Amino acid sequence: MGTVNERSEDFPSFSMDRYRILVEQAQDIIFEADLFGFFTFVNSRTTEILGYSRNSLLQKKYTELIREDFLEKIVAFYRHQLATETKTTYFEFPVIAESGATIWLGQHVQLVYRGSELKGIMAVARVITDKIRAINSLKQSEEKYRGIIQNLQFGLIEVDLEERIIYINDAMCQITGYTREEMMGKVASQVLTNDAMREEINKQHELRKNNQSSVYEAKILTKSGEPLYAMISGAPTYDSLGQQIGSIGIHVDISVRKSKEIQLFESQQFLSAINKFVTRLLEVDTVEDISQEIVSHIVTSFGFDNAEIYILNEFRNIFELKASHYTTEDPGELPLEINFDQGIIGAVASTGKAELVTDTFLDHRYLPQQNQYRSEIAVPIKVENKVIGVINSEHPEVDFFTAKDLESLQTIANLSASRIKNAKAKRRQEAAERELRESEQKLLTITKSALDAIITINEQGLIQEWNPRAEEIFGWKAAEAIGTDLTT
Repeated sequence: MGTVNERSEDFPSFSMDRYRILVEQAQDIIFEADLFGFFTFVNSRTTEILGYSRNSLLQKKYTELIREDFLEKIVAFYRHQLATETKTTYFEFPVIAESGATIWLGQHVQLVYRGSELKGIMAVARVITDKIRAINSLKQSEEKYRGIIQNLQFGLIEVDLEERIIYINDAMCQITGYTREEMMGKVASQVLTNDAMREEINKQHELRKNNQSSVYEAKILTKSGEPLYAMISGAPTYDSLGQQIGSIGIHVDISVRKSKEIQLFESQQFLSAINKFVTRLLEVDTVEDISQEIVSHIVTSFGFDNAEIYILNEFRNIFELKASHYTTEDPGELPLEINFDQGIIGAVASTGKAELVTDTFLDHRYLPQQNQYRSEIAVPIKVENKVIGVINSEHPEVDFFTAKDLESLQTIANLSASRIKNAKAKRRQEAAERELRESEQKLLTITKSALDAIITINEQGLIQEWNPRAEEIFGWKAAEAIGTDLTT
């Protein structure tokens, strides 16, 4: 603490005792280390956060607490600070507490001198574990978002406030014929449109500046010079502080359907529905809620009379009804379980291929219900080429469903697959954790009620457990025995 003594000469009213009080009562970790890395001082908050006693820490090097995968980075970083005599630095890294828990610290380090001689370092560190978790959570969300966008059969471009491309997905590269490297950093409107169309594009960007979203049509020039018509759903993008940082546009190639206004209108509706569906899908995380969101979206967005979803129960190797949505006739009692190869749904589950049945009366696989439906459509939900669910819909009219309907359901299935997979994994994890807690509780109960003395020790020979029977036999209370060396 030599630097503080020297400074106190310049500030007579600032006594060493007051300095110690401030350091001991600080809510941050404060410590000093010599040039070899050994702790020479730690405040009370250091021991509280890390769980080590003061005496224990004063016998350690600070590097002994660093998580192994960060050790080389830390050593190199602070060696450089000492070698260059950089007065202050800041670094974020994980340490391992005495309990084994990982704690992230944001640490400021200042060099400590006595006169002109460098003696060591003083560090002030704050726990930033919650911040790191939030950052990791944000990264995971972004990865999920990017994954969903990449799976969509629509082109996506994200630009900054100067309209320079900062992200473009694979579908957009395929649509335009450009590679990602050729597009990144370019002004999108200058590359993809002509002068006549650029005026309309500029109007749309003015809407973005006013925080407005819109859907519009534009003629895009591909790399080969061939034009194509796209429907673009554009919206402003914001940073974490709510400041606009650019805009994002989803592009759908409507060249083939340009002459058909009805088909164009359907595409607009579909794009809007997909956007809403993706948003809603990210807000639910249980298999039941995700399933209900899927069937509700299908019925309300595509004009179907009904929709059902069956999800695979891996333990029983059977598909279970998780959600259904009917707007017209009462379907009666729906099958709660369906085996592989049972009905149209079972066939899709078995083959992994979508089915569009134009007339169920002509298909021997159809399972008759209370209401005789004449058309049926079913698509698999697949993860890594394994069927984990089936989306199904029926209609009383013959030949009701179209190839477009099949494409729409397949898109919904693709968007839903990873969410269902993650929800099932989360449920399995929660069940495993619950079983582990129950097992630990049972073991504790057995240990406490055992008629024999039960004593457990760790690798160092220290007693970790001392049950009531051990207290009776040896006369030592658990509090007295735990932590001591069994051989002493």
